Amino acid sequence: MLEQILEFVKEHHPTYKEIVEHFQDSEVEALNYFLRVLEQNGDIIKVKSNYVLPRELGLVAGTITAIKPRFAFATISEEEDVYISLHNLKTAFLSDRVLLKKISTRFDHKSEYEVM
Repeated sequence: MLEQILEFVKEHHPTYKEIVEHFQDSEVEALNYFLRVLEQNGDIIKVKSNYVLPRELGLVAGTITAIKPRFAFATISEEEDVYISLHNLKTAFLSDRVLLKKISTRFDHKSEYEVM
């Protein structure tokens, strides 16, 4: 069901009502649960009244894995950690699941991100 919802969101950028209508054979409570799971995992986000994939907006989901006095790191995949300066960390805490936006590429070709 999760994959079906993701595919529908990718193709249509639907509202909640459109999702319920499309998956009319499903229980609304189950559908709400799956939408919550997808949102909490950072797989979909709600912009105004429509659901979209974060990557379509230039966002990536990550988990804050280290916070130092002047910077932090977030893991966005098993092999990749990204740099976040402290003022771009906003109110995120260690282990928080966040959406990140790439804001610059530094001189050493490393990218800097900010928490959205």
